Amino acid sequence: MLADTHCHLDFEALYSRLTSLKLSMSDRGVGMLVVPSVRSETWSKVVELCSADSRFYFGLGLHPYFIEYHQNECVSKLAVEISRLKEERCKKLVAIGEIGLDFTRPDTEKQIKLFEAQLALAEKYALPVIIHVRKAHAEALLSLKKYNLVGGVVHAFSGSFELMMNYIKLGLKIGVGPVITWPTSFKTKASISKAPLSALVLETDSPDMYVSGAESGQGSPLDVCEVFEELKRIRPESGDILESSLWQNSVQLFIQ
Repeated sequence: MLADTHCHLDFEALYSRLTSLKLSMSDRGVGMLVVPSVRSETWSKVVELCSADSRFYFGLGLHPYFIEYHQNECVSKLAVEISRLKEERCKKLVAIGEIGLDFTRPDTEKQIKLFEAQLALAEKYALPVIIHVRKAHAEALLSLKKYNLVGGVVHAFSGSFELMMNYIKLGLKIGVGPVITWPTSFKTKASISKAPLSALVLETDSPDMYVSGAESGQGSPLDVCEVFEELKRIRPESGDILESSLWQNSVQLFIQ
């Protein structure tokens, strides 16, 4: 059984074909999806979507890429929504995410402020974090060290072994996604091949991320199967051990 720990089912490219995806998941052995949100306006859709299927779980957060849409009061709204769901004993809320830093986007000081405010909520409510980092690893690591987190995922990782281990030492897992299927991803493959198996989870970041040979924007949670096949080629473990460990890592992080 495989888990896709990062897919955007609420995006129209996937939402429009949700029925067929659900059926295909059963056929392909994909037994768990985690759906992070990106803006406060999408939270209710993500909550509703995931409540309709026992295999779907969600995170609530403010994605740095959409920094211009986030106001200071959004963090207060997030705190209220998390508190409400916790009081209702909602089992589907499994993370705060997608959050992080993206220095290809403007307002970096605002990004750091929002990131740390959400890390504080993750600490308060003992929820894992789903983290997006682009061109801001030093700053992200500095912020993460300020909080006592229960864990999380650095998603769409594509960096050096040394950088990867800096995150792992903070108790975070590494999201292994479609980038490892790309022929040019030598550095990322080398890092992932040597990572502690206990620190790895699978993801697709669909629909925007896609496996090698696919069209941009046409990614699917089912691509996790292809990511897994490539991971088997670069890891020393048997396929059975790899599959079992990745599933256990995902369940222990988000559900147990």
